[in-house]
Amino acid sequence: MRQFVMMIIVALLLSGCMTAMLWEDSPNSGIQTTTYSDTIESFMVTQDGSKMVFASQKYHYILESDPALVFLLSHKDELAVRYAFPQGSYGVYNGAVNAMFHATLNLVDIDPQLIHLCNERHYGNFQGSQLLFSFNLHGTRYQSDPKINAQMTHLHTPITLEFRESTSPSEAQKNVKTLTKVALTPLTLAADGAIIILGVILESGLWIEPHYHSHGRRNYGRRHH
Repeated sequence: MRQFVMMIIVALLLSGCMTAMLWEDSPNSGIQTTTYSDTIESFMVTQDGSKMVFASQKYHYILESDPALVFLLSHKDELAVRYAFPQGSYGVYNGAVNAMFHATLNLVDIDPQLIHLCNERHYGNFQGSQLLFSFNLHGTRYQSDPKINAQMTHLHTPITLEFRESTSPSEAQKNVKTLTKVALTPLTLAADGAIIILGVILESGLWIEPHYHSHGRRNYGRRHH
């Protein structure tokens, strides 16, 4: 039994799943941990729904999407969804981002076929007249570009998020040597002003606000130039 337990611990260490926790718990690990607030002013999604971008004046957080989230996005005009972004948990470790937040779908007056799809695909957890979603997204933090930000459509109500940032000793040393900490955003501008990432066009995600939306209603923001 003891040998079996040791094998599990070794496997976890080799996979990297436990390494960060060991560093975090050790007072001599050298891990630098800070917290900071960032105000998200724009939110965009790639046309194929594969990536999401949370944009502030300082950073672009580019995250891989989630099948259930893509479903909500693709039916944005038909569903009344509340996204609890401010109540989520956000972490940055050596530039890698982890974002965890919840969303609530109001099932009242929704097309039964959409409810059936959610049930069939195991999207969310049904609780009475609501469907609850938990998202755990991963991605990378980049330094924003003022020219890109100027072309983004801004949310009516910016969302302030709290981030917990950790940096390993090797990464901190590398940052000192290169005099840099965050890579520049990979977002670019097309000739027509469209915002692109890796050849895919990004679209505004104005409809994602931390409030319920009625069917067929859209909240339009403002574009800064």
